[in-house]
Amino acid sequence: MSNFNVVTDLVPAVRKLDTSCGVLRSISYATINELYPESEWMRIYTDGSRMGQRINAGAGVFCDMWPLKDAQWKWKPRKHSAASFSAYCKQLCQQSLITGFPTIASTKGLARRALKMLVFVVCTGGFLYQTSEFLRIYWAYPTMVDIRIESPDAVPLPALSFCNANRVRRTAVCLANPDDCAWFTNKSEFCITYPKSCVAWDFDNEMVLGVVMFAALARKNYSREYTRSLGQVYDQLIDGCVVRSVTNSPCKNHLSVMLEDNSGYPHNCFAVESLWGQPDAIQPVLPVTGSVSMLLSLHPEEYFNYYDLVMAHVLMHEAHSVGNPIREGIALVAGKTYDIFVNQVVQTLTCSSELQCTLFKTLPIYLAIVENNCYIVFHLKNCDPTTVTAPEIQKGGLMANWLVLWPLVPQDPGSNPGGGMDVCEWFRIALARVTERLPAPYNTNCTDYLALWRKNGGYGPLTGKSCAEQCKMQSMVESTGCVAQTISYPNNYTVCTDPSIYPADNVIEQCSRQCSDACRMRLCYDWYLNMMSSAIAGILIGWDFFCYDWYLDRMDSAKVSNLDRMGVSR
Repeated sequence: MSNFNVVTDLVPAVRKLDTSCGVLRSISYATINELYPESEWMRIYTDGSRMGQRINAGAGVFCDMWPLKDAQWKWKPRKHSAASFSAYCKQLCQQSLITGFPTIASTKGLARRALKMLVFVVCTGGFLYQTSEFLRIYWAYPTMVDIRIESPDAVPLPALSFCNANRVRRTAVCLANPDDCAWFTNKSEFCITYPKSCVAWDFDNEMVLGVVMFAALARKNYSREYTRSLGQVYDQLIDGCVVRSVTNSPCKNHLSVMLEDNSGYPHNCFAVESLWGQPDAIQPVLPVTGSVSMLLSLHPEEYFNYYDLVMAHVLMHEAHSVGNPIREGIALVAGKTYDIFVNQVVQTLTCSSELQCTLFKTLPIYLAIVENNCYIVFHLKNCDPTTVTAPEIQKGGLMANWLVLWPLVPQDPGSNPGGGMDVCEWFRIALARVTERLPAPYNTNCTDYLALWRKNGGYGPLTGKSCAEQCKMQSMVESTGCVAQTISYPNNYTVCTDPSIYPADNVIEQCSRQCSDACRMRLCYDWYLNMMSSAIAGILIGWDFFCYDWYLDRMDSAKVSNLDRMGVSR
């Protein structure tokens, strides 16, 4: 190979026409001059003498000036700087010379060949990585949904939370603060004036003949210590709780928690079958033939405000969490009968349509209230309404063998003292659906709150909403030293007495961004209500009496399962 051929290899803009002529492309002259300045060009004759040569930008054939048979063109190498190497890399990328191994193999110079090989390997590796990641996700997540209607044989035992609508006990307030109450000296006069606060079977020396005055009622007391010492007591509120299955066993895992009502006042609330604070506990499973029976005593004589309606707040919720029956549950008024049927809504998959992502399990619930005491039976199956009767309940000498809701057709008054019952109306109470989301790299970027809950010893939020509530609570404690009345997350901090104090907008936005949705399966419940009337009230307690019939569908579940791309159920 001649020296001129070396030049043409280094500078592609110069090409050889024949043995004696060469052509310089004017369009590429600027590029050549940038990489190889003309000051470094030399013309070397065969006799060894040299002469500087300058080529015009518009030059064409230059063999007439110096025949190549008499002279050879050589390129004088120089030391490369960082700028020239950067320019070379830029030119290399612009021209995109990497088309495969032949191009790499024909490249002159070890450094240039190594650079091209490195770029080729990196690009190929990136392509293979992206392809493998796409295929992994493509095959991992299903795209088909199989829906089947099934009847479950057992369901996870939910937790039951309940609160008395009465925040503090009248007798405890009057004994602790006598000046806040108006006192009577005669029991008969007290019972005539305030019959609700009078217990006929109590002895005279046991009855507190005091009524809270309006001045004390007007004073707002958000103190948790005040509620803790004068509020409801578990042993006085619940008279019995039994889980009925193959064998009967008392309710376990009692929990006492202080929760706020809609006005921010704390209440002593309680829960049974709760796994709060038990990260390693296994949630029991109850057959659909079982039930949970609970007997509540609301104690109307202990109501702080005499004119408040006697009722309890009840909530069925997931055992791992803490629910607020006052804000989220149902209100059960004393002197009324309730027949409640509940759908347990479960989602165990992810799909695009929310309507296809719901697993329904019906949990019929029956509840009756007699003589201001709540007898609650949470049935997990549909019963024959003509044979369901409440057990005998005795309170203060009153005995009632009571056919609770059924039949709708009047019977013999001797066997059915309540006579006939008229169906009133249907209306929906609440509906909750859940969505199971995907973690990163999907845009939902959900959080496994259950894993964090177990890591934290069985405490902490289990949903994105409760996480945001906890975040706002902690922010307010740090900034103001109290918790806003609107925050419902369970805590032991001081409640702000000023209702105008609430989290700032930037705190709400920050907590909303910080707390993503939960990935895990979540349970919630769907309720229907039917109201019925009865004449039992006049016989038993002398009040207007109503029956609430709560029920939904039969014990069928729409089971939604995933099918992967091979048609195999996941």
